[in-house]
Amino acid sequence: MPAPAHPARPVRFSASPLVALLPALLPALLLAPLACNPVPADTPCAQSADCLVPGDLCVLGVCRPQVAPDAVVSAECARDNDCGTARRCVSGACYDNDCGDGQTRPCATQCGEGTQLCAGGVWRACSAQPTNELCGTGEDEDCDGLTDEACGGCRDGDVRPCATACGGGQERCVGGQFVGCDAPRPRLEACGDPADPADEDCDGLLDEMCADCRDGDARACDYGCGQGRELCRDRTWRDCDAPAPRDELCDARDNDCDGAVDEDITRDCSTLCGPGGETCAGGQWVGCGAPDACTCADNLMDLQACGRCGARARSCDGGVWSAWGACVEQPQCEPGAEERVACGQCGAKRRQCGATCGWGEWTECIDDAACAPGERQEAPCPSGCGRQARVCGEDCQWGAWGPCDAPAPECDRGQTETAPCERCGARARACTDQCAWGPWGPCEAQGACEPGDVGYDPCPGSCVAREKTCTAQCQWGAPGACEPQGACAPGQPDEVRACGQCGEERRACTASCVWGDWGACDAPADACAPGDTERAPCGTDVGICAPGVQARACGASCAWGPWGACEGGVRPLSADICGNGLDDDCDGVSERRPDSYEGLSDNNACARCATLGGGGQPITLTATLDSVEDEWDYYCVQVVDGISVISETLDVSLTRIPAGVDYDLYLYKSVAECAAGRELASSRRAGSADDAVSWTESYWDDDGGVFVVGVRRGTPSSYSCTGAYTLTIDTDL
Repeated sequence: MPAPAHPARPVRFSASPLVALLPALLPALLLAPLACNPVPADTPCAQSADCLVPGDLCVLGVCRPQVAPDAVVSAECARDNDCGTARRCVSGACYDNDCGDGQTRPCATQCGEGTQLCAGGVWRACSAQPTNELCGTGEDEDCDGLTDEACGGCRDGDVRPCATACGGGQERCVGGQFVGCDAPRPRLEACGDPADPADEDCDGLLDEMCADCRDGDARACDYGCGQGRELCRDRTWRDCDAPAPRDELCDARDNDCDGAVDEDITRDCSTLCGPGGETCAGGQWVGCGAPDACTCADNLMDLQACGRCGARARSCDGGVWSAWGACVEQPQCEPGAEERVACGQCGAKRRQCGATCGWGEWTECIDDAACAPGERQEAPCPSGCGRQARVCGEDCQWGAWGPCDAPAPECDRGQTETAPCERCGARARACTDQCAWGPWGPCEAQGACEPGDVGYDPCPGSCVAREKTCTAQCQWGAPGACEPQGACAPGQPDEVRACGQCGEERRACTASCVWGDWGACDAPADACAPGDTERAPCGTDVGICAPGVQARACGASCAWGPWGACEGGVRPLSADICGNGLDDDCDGVSERRPDSYEGLSDNNACARCATLGGGGQPITLTATLDSVEDEWDYYCVQVVDGISVISETLDVSLTRIPAGVDYDLYLYKSVAECAAGRELASSRRAGSADDAVSWTESYWDDDGGVFVVGVRRGTPSSYSCTGAYTLTIDTDL
């Protein structure tokens, strides 16, 4: 999901020496969240939800860390295909399917009764799971019979790591007790957009109990803050309009909808005279325990948190602190706001702005990849006959099933039918996997003759015979009296007659002057039965194409007619659609037109940025985002910091964006900061409107070095094979 569009605006700090120091000092004093100490590895587990460290995987009964948020390490599998046809990949390990997705059953733990959900063919962890003890809540989160254990005996202002199932944070000592863990809290799972899933209850499952509904149905929904309604679309519940709980903010409101207001919110209010912390009550910060008076050195400056998200300053003169100055609000972000960035192959990670107007830690990468882009999957058609295929898109989700490769069924698979044939026999044929009749089998269980045929049995003497007639049951009737005459002359040509549909049978005159039995019905080797049909695959399965079926029929002369038109399947387009990532003309190649910068370095990642030089000289270039696979263009530039008594700015502009597409502009301090997603400034104006960023250096700092400029697609469909954008960078600070 692209970030919300807003007008480009420069990132600037005040020219005042006092205020100029605030951006550098406030994050360290007020806003920077601490990462929790990791839980030791090799923790026993049944599934990944049992692991205490967010992002760890349960592999073969032991919690294992990941070296990167988008890579499964030391695991049996990455997707279902790795486990064969009878097993599924769940949290990096292959499991037998022992339940049906969506099934529930009761369960119990030391925390009481709960429910287990079946997902991925495996029973997941019980909902009544113990969690880390949180100080100040008055609840026994770890279900050990104790409440808020190990929370006291601290010094006001001390901080320590804390964690919930959703991630890490920190808690602060206020009044001798650790309180106010600001780690993200689990919430009721919300049925959202499958293209942008989130694990609100932090159980390792995305949007559980949200699927298998009927499109157009509606139902009530409630996240704990009031009822709403959600609709079923694409067989998934989504778009619930009920108010959702948020992290508690210092605003005299019950943001998390737990019945309490401004609970468990603390912040640092330390001064240079000593540490301290304060809590929120009635929307106001109160009870700061930091000492205010102490000796000081002349010209020393002191900062302290104040207001909603600000700081105030004082200076030392003659060994005495001056009065505090006015409170200057300098928020990083709006409390409750959320940012999302892409990660992994098709995942996303999020961070939320906390009560102190500072960004929290990024969540782990949630990769909802159902398949690998370009992967192809086949399955029987709904009728049971023929096959259909679907292809995994660039969003790592399966596309729609294509058409069946078989025309309308003639019969049901496995069905058989019989028909009479010569001499009271029978032949059979079976329905094929393509729901079309197969060829007739041989004529079996035949009688001795054709009804009405006349035959002769020899009698004693020369050319004496008695006549017999074939019955309706294809058996010879009783012969008559011997007659002194023959039916034929020995040595005369064989008698021939048609049989079957296109065959012949013959008989010869015996020495007794009677015809012998008719021989077998012989047909040409390449003959077929009139009315029979034959089918064969046609077309190709390269690119977007899928094979079809062609048919031919047997004519009255027992010869196959010409093949008919290829039906079903998917035909190639006359030409590739440039940039869509698909092989539309089925020639084995998807058309792309990369620009020269991408051709040199494949500049789609921070570490592979196209090096532009710079060194104080302005740079102007034109380039393209030419396909759905081309999400980013990164450029590394050498920025020179000039000597000036005033702060200077680095200006970057993105202009001439092709019509109908949306590109955004980002600026990073280094390749490492770019890889971590920590931007200095960004501009995400909607549509093809120009974007620009203007970053102001810190007062008196040397901010030269290699900066990274990123150009990103604002929406998945924003690319152009032919339209180039213009990027201008002023590399002189």
